[in-house]
Amino acid sequence: MHSVRIGMALAAVVSCYAQTPAKEYVYLGGRLLAIESTAPTVPAGTPPQTGTVNFPSSAAVNQAATITATFTAGASSIDQAVIIFNEDVWGWRGCYVGYNPSAGFFLASDEFNPMVPPYAPYWLGPSLPQSNSFCTLNAGSSANPTGPIGPGQSVTVTFNITFKSALAGTSGVFAAVADTAGGSSGFISKGTITATPAGNAAFVSSVTPNSASGSGAAFVLSSTDVDTDRNVAWTLLNIVAPNSTNCALMFISFTKGFYVSNDAYNGWNGIQSQNNSRCTLVVSGTQEESQATLGNALLSVTFNTTFSTGTWSGPRELYGQVQDRGENFRYGFVGTFNIQ
Repeated sequence: MHSVRIGMALAAVVSCYAQTPAKEYVYLGGRLLAIESTAPTVPAGTPPQTGTVNFPSSAAVNQAATITATFTAGASSIDQAVIIFNEDVWGWRGCYVGYNPSAGFFLASDEFNPMVPPYAPYWLGPSLPQSNSFCTLNAGSSANPTGPIGPGQSVTVTFNITFKSALAGTSGVFAAVADTAGGSSGFISKGTITATPAGNAAFVSSVTPNSASGSGAAFVLSSTDVDTDRNVAWTLLNIVAPNSTNCALMFISFTKGFYVSNDAYNGWNGIQSQNNSRCTLVVSGTQEESQATLGNALLSVTFNTTFSTGTWSGPRELYGQVQDRGENFRYGFVGTFNIQ
């Protein structure tokens, strides 16, 4: 285990992937001697991997947040490691930050190459102001490891990020790492983070369960409205399959009504028919609870849902949205559910 220091700050911790002794044999003085090396040995073609990403569950808009992430090289040295904070694995209209061992930190600008989304952003490197419409990468206060991260080695990178109001709400956290030979881990979901707004907008504070499996669940979507005079107008939980088919569930406050999207997702089935071919909203156990605490209007909605496991099974992504009276709020990734 080695550590690299810049000034007095610990910038990175580099550890070996595998300490498998490699032996070489030489003749010396008429005798055959074995020379062992503890350099990491990584099988050819082994891709790099993302490790633990540590971040707060919530961070106030316009205040710096610290995110630490560990990445491990495979058979080749690390070329770049990136993290996306957005409603999905999509760098556009989000906070897309990265690190290169040679060049340092970089941030995606608001402008993307539309031919190869989301992997071809226009990067703002260390020589440019590293800020876009959704976040600022405070590179000067981020821990910047130096030197190559060779085969089998791991590096921990610290990103100091300030989220802006355009990213307020719940965002997914997705990490990826690529090596110099073209290998990649692919984007891996690491959870969600909520950027709490500085103003009076409502926001989704949590959804439970947010990582589970089964033939149904009583999903509880909780939202907070800082301005209690306006109150939450409606809440939405959208359950989406990889082929973009979905089951959207909505609660409208002023009618106290629950609704399920139709199969085409261009209309809503109301009180008389709270289902589509993929899901059913069970009236028993479906409810809403509202209260005012410490100046905040709190609304928790329970969507008791069963799924058509024979025709619509498999992994699903959960997205939440809330709107108060007069203010739209951001649609964001809030978890996963495996229908089985």
